[in-house]
Amino acid sequence: MTRPENGSDSSADEATLLAPDEIETTAAVKRHLSIFGYTVIGLLIGGIVTMLPTVLGGNPLTKDADFSAGQPCSLPIQTKVSEPTQAFAAQISAVDCAAEIWKPSQVQTLMARFGAVWWVAPDNNLLATVSGDTLLIWDTQSQKIKYTLKGHKDVIHAIAVSPDGKTLATGSADKVIKLWDMQTGQLKQTLTGHKGVLWAVAFTPDGQTLASGAGDRLIMIWDVKTGKLIRTLTGHKDRLFPVAFSPDGKTLASGGRDKLIKLWDWRTGRELRTISGHTNAVRALAFTPDGQQMVSAGWDGTARLWDVETGAERHIFTGHSDRLVSLTISPDGKTLATAGIDNTIRLWSLEQLTPLATLSGHSDWILSVAFSQDGSQLISGDREGTIAIWQK
Repeated sequence: MTRPENGSDSSADEATLLAPDEIETTAAVKRHLSIFGYTVIGLLIGGIVTMLPTVLGGNPLTKDADFSAGQPCSLPIQTKVSEPTQAFAAQISAVDCAAEIWKPSQVQTLMARFGAVWWVAPDNNLLATVSGDTLLIWDTQSQKIKYTLKGHKDVIHAIAVSPDGKTLATGSADKVIKLWDMQTGQLKQTLTGHKGVLWAVAFTPDGQTLASGAGDRLIMIWDVKTGKLIRTLTGHKDRLFPVAFSPDGKTLASGGRDKLIKLWDWRTGRELRTISGHTNAVRALAFTPDGQQMVSAGWDGTARLWDVETGAERHIFTGHSDRLVSLTISPDGKTLATAGIDNTIRLWSLEQLTPLATLSGHSDWILSVAFSQDGSQLISGDREGTIAIWQK
């Protein structure tokens, strides 16, 4: 299989670039659309910090468990489902049940519309879901739809919320980025320039700049206020997947199907270093809160911890039985959560570099995970359309 010389990646081109089992492409998305009507759903969850304890309620099943120090255990977690037909047998398998770790006591599940939940990310008081090319903005307390946003002409693959929770950025297979007002549902800007499917968008910590990565192998840097293109970064040899800014906003990290991670001084456009180690596509990236380390997850089934200053590999997290597609780091920087197509979420200690627990309950590939802003919830979404909110 070869890539078109012009670097474009239409839906047909996407299908020729990946093996049939590589489901995170536009071609695979459209295959699911034929089943669900509209299948691809991206989810942005916010306001869970203050609202979910009321929604969840009840006494957790693990409350009175007798944990023995140093002993593993598997215990059910009280689950509250949103629909009677929804089956979700939540369970935690902890390496050491007596250890003080991020441990959920109960789970609230929701059912997304039209199928798969491809992305989740925390925000303030709103929940945004994506059904194909359409955005729905929900009130998290009432779970009622506030706005239905239309504008994209193809499947939405990338979503990010600005740090102040006011702006939602979406990137689509129509090769266009749109910026939306989260409070009013109004379209603020349409950004054009990419010649490939959009796979990633990310805001700087101050919310003034947006980075985008696409199938044209380019990273574009945009001024959020004016919508103007600031500069274009080149260097990856295949499509871009994740882009992420460091906590201080000075460094941009990118990962791609070329198995490489690149660090950039995005203000000057200078490539700082190239990091290799993954044996398949790099699918997710995140910096630790102190900005000194970075974690990547890939289709090789591993998550890897890197030193940002030197690019040295510090640790490889292994345990998943198949490809990883998402990761998230707790706000305190102590816990890493990874998820993939083996239907499990795994929790890891970033201090001890050891496995902590496995969360199960999803019956299909887990495509997205994200911690809430205060770290009290972990949100996951799967290919069947189940959203699970794991309450600490």
